[in-house]
Amino acid sequence: MSEITNLTKWQECFAANRTFPLASNRLFVGIPLLIGNIFAVSANSTLLFILIKNWSTLGSNKFNLLILHLAAAHCFYESINFISSIPSLFASVPIYSSDFVQTATAFFNTPPATTVLWMNTLIALERFAYFLLPQLHLFMNRAYIRQALPLSLWISANAMSIASEIHGCKKRFNQWNMVYTFDCSNCKLTDTLTILDLMTGMSQFLPIILVVCYVITFMQIFNIKFIRTSANEMTLRNTNAEIKVAVQFFVICLCQWFSSSMFMLGIKIFGPGNIAALLANLASVLNGLVNPILLFTFNSIIRNHLFQVFPWKVKSARVANVRVTISNRS
Repeated sequence: MSEITNLTKWQECFAANRTFPLASNRLFVGIPLLIGNIFAVSANSTLLFILIKNWSTLGSNKFNLLILHLAAAHCFYESINFISSIPSLFASVPIYSSDFVQTATAFFNTPPATTVLWMNTLIALERFAYFLLPQLHLFMNRAYIRQALPLSLWISANAMSIASEIHGCKKRFNQWNMVYTFDCSNCKLTDTLTILDLMTGMSQFLPIILVVCYVITFMQIFNIKFIRTSANEMTLRNTNAEIKVAVQFFVICLCQWFSSSMFMLGIKIFGPGNIAALLANLASVLNGLVNPILLFTFNSIIRNHLFQVFPWKVKSARVANVRVTISNRS
């Protein structure tokens, strides 16, 4: 490729000692990201539509409020890729020659991404409190607390992103490395501490909290499977529903850890290249897909509402039932 000119100083920083990726490399990362992003936005939009449309009934389950906020954060987070990373990956030359446009498009990716991480942490703490700290769970489910907690996460994530932007630690999509990055920005807080150090610590520390909460929750669920009915008798309690929910969100927290790790540490682990770029981009898509997929698969109430959104599936199921009935009678 001929030498690229008219770069912003940040693009010149990205391009230092790097060549602009070939079309084959960009498509290797861009096509899976585009496909995955379409599925992630569609799945979370459908989940969000189901929750809002049927809130009069689904809202009685207080836990669904957290799911609604999580789905909204994923919708916002993945949608930004359509105006930032995806056009950049399919462009044959550097785009967004205006640094304001470049940082503005990438900026709106950060608050919902942070909100997703914090919302998953809040969900883990809610499940933990439900099984082990009933008084705390009652407090968390007071009407004003239940509304304020998720909203406070949105506000805090936006405030943190704005503070980082004002400080000069700006997020951009690096077309040379094909990932979002804070490189070439002023992220230094002290001589030994940077904003990126704090973000990396948060991206690793919070998922560890998630894992610990779910492991302890699993242990508590299995502990309460046995209920003492008399001085010497134990009976088995059905805790399949609780186990199913805990397993689902344990899988979600693992995907959250993978997504956070790949964003902050992917290039450090694998080095700049196709593999690091593909893993970093697809990890965020996987993180966006796993929650609606698990809910559509294992939550019978959400699944029934999904069938109402796509009624052809219900008709197919009814036809199958009729055929089975006729076959049994013959």
